[in-house]
Amino acid sequence: MNYHGILLTDTMVHGPRIRPFGAYRIAAELRKVGYNMLVIDMFSSIGSQQFYSLLDKFISDETLFVGYSSSLFSITRKGGVFGKTNISLGTINSYIKAINPKIKVIYGGSNSKELVRFNQKNNNNLGIDYAMHGYSEHMIVDFVNNLRDSKSQKFSNVHNRLYEIDYDFKGECYDFHNSWHEWHETDFISDGESLPLEVARGCIFKCKFCNYPLLGKNPNDMSYFKKEENLLRELTTNYEKFKTLHYFVLDDTFNERTDKIEMMLRIRDKSKLDLSFVGFNRIELLARKKEQIPLLKDLNFIGFHFGLESLNFPSAKSIGKGIQLTEILSTIDRLRTVYDDKLAITSNIIIGLPHETIDTINAAIPMYSNELAGIDRVTFSGLVITNQTHGESEFFKNPEKYGYNILPENDGSWTSEHWSSKECEQIAKKLEDKLKYSKRTRLGPFMATGLQSLGFDFLSTAKHTFIGFPWQTVNERSKQFRANYLNNLKSL
Repeated sequence: MNYHGILLTDTMVHGPRIRPFGAYRIAAELRKVGYNMLVIDMFSSIGSQQFYSLLDKFISDETLFVGYSSSLFSITRKGGVFGKTNISLGTINSYIKAINPKIKVIYGGSNSKELVRFNQKNNNNLGIDYAMHGYSEHMIVDFVNNLRDSKSQKFSNVHNRLYEIDYDFKGECYDFHNSWHEWHETDFISDGESLPLEVARGCIFKCKFCNYPLLGKNPNDMSYFKKEENLLRELTTNYEKFKTLHYFVLDDTFNERTDKIEMMLRIRDKSKLDLSFVGFNRIELLARKKEQIPLLKDLNFIGFHFGLESLNFPSAKSIGKGIQLTEILSTIDRLRTVYDDKLAITSNIIIGLPHETIDTINAAIPMYSNELAGIDRVTFSGLVITNQTHGESEFFKNPEKYGYNILPENDGSWTSEHWSSKECEQIAKKLEDKLKYSKRTRLGPFMATGLQSLGFDFLSTAKHTFIGFPWQTVNERSKQFRANYLNNLKSL
């Protein structure tokens, strides 16, 4: 088959992983309007010689474009893919255009702004013609139609021959409510593979540090939920084709409405499937809406991530997350009691928030091993203030108000009265490394979801410590997973 478009995607994860959804979403939407599409996943992990042979095989005179979906990988200082390959994206794109000089190369995903900054800093567009920002299901169809019809593209900025497309970056022209996702036979989903799922798009909250473009959704507006019948269609089709029962829900906040959980229960009951879910939830809502925990248990929502962000109450309150430590602990205790401890919980702490200092961080460290032992894994990250995802956080728009000075590189760097982004990143890494390989830290639900696709049991894996886990077996199964996928691609 000749392909009109080829999408390249990957993650920075070497072992257990969930499919990076963006490329597959774009391919699915283009197929619906008649284009033949192919996604090449793990493109930077399969070896340059084999990767180039795939490009030779699949690029033809009919290929209009090659695209990158960057949401789960980033560009190195030399223009490569972080942590994966020494091959420059520029080298790859030169190879692509040598096969078909008429091809256009486009770069999308949530890290698309990273390419723009790289181009501005180095005066090097890496052979990429267009950067598309934001939710792109509508824009990509316009883009490919214009390529097919030899029409000009609608762009907002251009620098060094890199054109930026962002006129619908919030996806407002796309009818998400009536949408559904359909995996394709050429995606080569393995039997029982855990898959990503969108139930709703957007977030009703507006955390001060968050730069996602769809914040502050009206909680009474059901248009940002998918229709029940479409979700049912996705879940039943995935089971019929792939025997998939376990899902990573991508929603910014799964439990923003109790009736959303009730909707998923209705869908589950109609499907007659033994489904399970992991995803992002707001602990404040569980604390205040007491009915949610038993409903979530009934749904078999067995993996929770809570963005606590800080154990220092003034810091948490300053970003819009005002919940006291005692309420956090009592909610986690109630969760574990209702679930009979058959669940897994992770949380993240951001280093560098307002009212946070090295003293408040040090004061909280013992809590991670003691009071917060009910959380299987706590991760740490340094505060980043940027408009990388084409949305602008409150911190980015009014940095002085919160005590920040954004550095001119606009790569997320900042300074404040107490410290800098670089110092906070170093502190976060030190804490992460210290806790990760302690007897206290377990793998948690997200890593266990990826490992489930490799044949591991979800709950026992999520509750296992990093120390003593059979990582050699993980590496062997991951290698075999990649080999099977590559062989399937070669068979097309």
